[in-house]
Amino acid sequence: MDEILFYELNGEGIRVVVSNFGATLVSVFAPDRDGNYADVVLGYDDAQGYINGTAYHGGTIGRYANRICGASYTQYDESGDKTYRLTVNDGDNTLHGGDGFHKKLWRTVHHNDTTAVFSYTSPDGEDGFPSEVRVTATYEITNAGTLAITYKATNSGNATTPVCLTNHAYYNLGGGVTRDIRGTELCIRSGEYTPLDCDGIPLGSVVAARGGDYDFTAPREIKDEYDNNLLLSVRDNGTEYAARAYDRTSGRIMSLYTNLPAMQFYTGIHLGERGKGGGSYKAFSGFCLEPQYTPDTPNLVNRVNKFPSCAIRPGETREDWITLNFAAK
Repeated sequence: MDEILFYELNGEGIRVVVSNFGATLVSVFAPDRDGNYADVVLGYDDAQGYINGTAYHGGTIGRYANRICGASYTQYDESGDKTYRLTVNDGDNTLHGGDGFHKKLWRTVHHNDTTAVFSYTSPDGEDGFPSEVRVTATYEITNAGTLAITYKATNSGNATTPVCLTNHAYYNLGGGVTRDIRGTELCIRSGEYTPLDCDGIPLGSVVAARGGDYDFTAPREIKDEYDNNLLLSVRDNGTEYAARAYDRTSGRIMSLYTNLPAMQFYTGIHLGERGKGGGSYKAFSGFCLEPQYTPDTPNLVNRVNKFPSCAIRPGETREDWITLNFAAK
């Protein structure tokens, strides 16, 4: 394997570490209300941790974030109907692209004090997905306390292919694993969620969240286990947050903005490993907010006309973005 590198990005009110292995978000150091900085992203101390790790810490997820039912889908278009068989790695399903982009060594295109740009070319047939796709992941500190993550995917092959990229960071706004994330106040701009089967695959229905377990339209504390997809009601313009988390003890606030249509909210219920500083990661050590397309979209769009397609046609380019702002009160 070529050299795995780590890059430090610095800006007002934030310090970030990223790596070319998996185009990974390794650390975000953000101040509490007293100005004390701490790392609010879970992960590992060294490259070997990311090579061996199984929890996707901070990685760029692709070619398809989340699950695809039965590790297959059928593409219907003008070139004819074709079924693609994908890598099986989650029961009978494909999770996070199979072997995945998070385990690939990306090429460093550019880096300076505030920006790092990584690129990866996914060949035709990788993990069963059709067509060559060229991807760039950009991390840039743009304003005080603000990290912008931008994914650009170009279909450079000759077949339509699904592309769903996200970042899989686990956040603990208390800093490290000094306490678990229960008690963190969370707001998600979503009025609907997708019920799942026992394998985490959407049933195809959409249910109103109001008044139920998935209603985070008004800020409420994280108390229970979550691993589900919520449909976002705010996207595209970058002026209204899609999610906001607040840790009362430290005063840290994280606001997330995105142009993606859905978000997986996960409370780390399957964590069980050693992380940074030898800390023990377990359920509720961190939470994930993963903007993405709805799980199993390549199959859902064939039978339920209510989910946006994630397909990119030959020659097309799509740009998705996630912006994180850190502040304190």
